[in-house]
Amino acid sequence: MASSLGNSVVIILGSTGDLAKKKIYPTLWGWNRVIVEKPFGKDLQSSDQLSNHLSSLFTEGQIYRIDHYLGKEMVQNLMVLRFGNRIFGPIWNRDSISCVVLTFKEPFGTEGRGGYFDEFGIIRDVMQNHLLQMLCLVAMEKPASTNSDDVRDEKVIVLYILFRGSGVPFVLRCGKALNERKAEVRLQFCDVPGDIFARHCKRNELVIRVQPNEAVYAKMMTKKPGMFFNPEESELDLTYGSRYKDVKLPDAYERLILDVFCGSQMHFVRRIESENIVPVPYTYGSRGPVEADELLNKVGFRYEGTYKWVNPHKL
Repeated sequence: MASSLGNSVVIILGSTGDLAKKKIYPTLWGWNRVIVEKPFGKDLQSSDQLSNHLSSLFTEGQIYRIDHYLGKEMVQNLMVLRFGNRIFGPIWNRDSISCVVLTFKEPFGTEGRGGYFDEFGIIRDVMQNHLLQMLCLVAMEKPASTNSDDVRDEKVIVLYILFRGSGVPFVLRCGKALNERKAEVRLQFCDVPGDIFARHCKRNELVIRVQPNEAVYAKMMTKKPGMFFNPEESELDLTYGSRYKDVKLPDAYERLILDVFCGSQMHFVRRIESENIVPVPYTYGSRGPVEADELLNKVGFRYEGTYKWVNPHKL
């Protein structure tokens, strides 16, 4: 159910649930769960009104605020990568990470959805939902378990105190009518202390590519092959299309609707807050506004321009 449909649909559902519980099947009535599609209101006031109305009809355990990005393979993989591998724990902090960039880009405009974007815009549609949820998964502390409440509690803490990485810049970029389709999380690590290679070493990066072509890869320095002793940029690459070519990844909504049936709220969101931000214009089909690149430079993100991605499918 889209949140823009208003309260009337929820009233009908709530009444139907009461009838099923109290009158038709007094002893064996099953359960009631309502799924609400983001954005959850168009401002703080409408978001609070919707949440208060839902709370008057359903318990919090029955309300599933769906952000389909939380059902995507690589977004769900963030927790496993972080907390299922010993190697990342000691370096996942402000002493090792220089900057985190979360990017969502689409090469098309608002064709066919102009009315929706006139009302909600890219900030409400993407940034405060998709990107903010990915930020929480990158920044949160290790939850006590994979229990829904434990995971969502840690996400809430991030939004208030922003973890042990306080001091690490988090840059969220999103837009339409840009030069490519891409959604990714990019962690850029600090320079190697005590460089002995005449400044030929570039910064390491861990990249989680959400779409297209799901992948995880780490940019790192290796010895240039042959009769050389010079460092060269390369990568440790896990491209899902190569490693799991016989596996069909489920659609994000498939996962999340199954979670609703199973009663798991781990990949669903709680009440959110928003505020108005003045957009910066840019040329259709470009990289985006110049101010976005200037912000990256300001926070210390370093774009080398020397690394070239090699598509493993074409090797």
